[in-house]
Amino acid sequence: MKTQLDCIACLANQAIKICKEALPDQEDKQLELARLAIKKISDSDLSDPPPVIASKIQGIIKKEVNSTDLYKEVKDQANQLVLSLLPKLETIIEQSADKQETALMLAIGGNIIDVAIGNMPRTEEIQEAVEQSLNIPIDGNIDGFIKDVKQARKILYLCDNTGEICLDKLLIKQLGPEKICAVVRGMPTLNDATLKDAKTCGLTDIVAVIDNGTDIPGTILNECPESFQKRFAEADLIISKGQGNYETLNEIQAPIYFLLKVKCDVVAELTNLKKGSLLLKKSDSFTRQNQ
Repeated sequence: MKTQLDCIACLANQAIKICKEALPDQEDKQLELARLAIKKISDSDLSDPPPVIASKIQGIIKKEVNSTDLYKEVKDQANQLVLSLLPKLETIIEQSADKQETALMLAIGGNIIDVAIGNMPRTEEIQEAVEQSLNIPIDGNIDGFIKDVKQARKILYLCDNTGEICLDKLLIKQLGPEKICAVVRGMPTLNDATLKDAKTCGLTDIVAVIDNGTDIPGTILNECPESFQKRFAEADLIISKGQGNYETLNEIQAPIYFLLKVKCDVVAELTNLKKGSLLLKKSDSFTRQNQ
């Protein structure tokens, strides 16, 4: 997906927000840093997906404020909050008529935990969004997804955000961790999950976890190491969580299912859905392959 006009405004707002949070009570430095970040947007190749530009913006800000992880506290808070909800959510799954579908709804609903789109949700907003996801219909073929999961021998599960990764763990447990390899970001970027977060939520206890070697809040294959590209190519099925992964992989020829909450007008238009919708989308190339 190319960067579109509305994406530029979103990226600029994201940069300004990070500058304010990274340099509190330092308005002059905030303005100076915001100018550098916005210039980077202006100089960027707009044929790249938005997550590529977002990574470059963060690189500038990290360097200027001497920080490798701009959202460490936010990420830790999100993980601990969702971990505290897990016993209740696990009970809901176990008592449900369809455990896999319930876990799927919770995992997609957890995609609200995203600082790239607007502000970080408050504690009560995260809890409410996760619980309400059980009552929001998923746009997509759930039965077809479960069937493809059962038939697959090697599944690559691309994780997205912290907090949300705890809900990915619930879904992976229901889908069959023995044939799944989970993937996190190679380095801190926004509030995306890294190997540290996978360990915190216990994902590494149930499934193999690797990183994609980059700090892009998405998956750009030619930026990833050959070992990851090999895993990607060998997978029978790829489960892609979140908008960043959708924006970077929606035109890739691969057997992908995209799981996300639609959070912006651009993605809403691309998917023909309203903002706030829960989406389970089979990649076009995967659909053609199965026809």
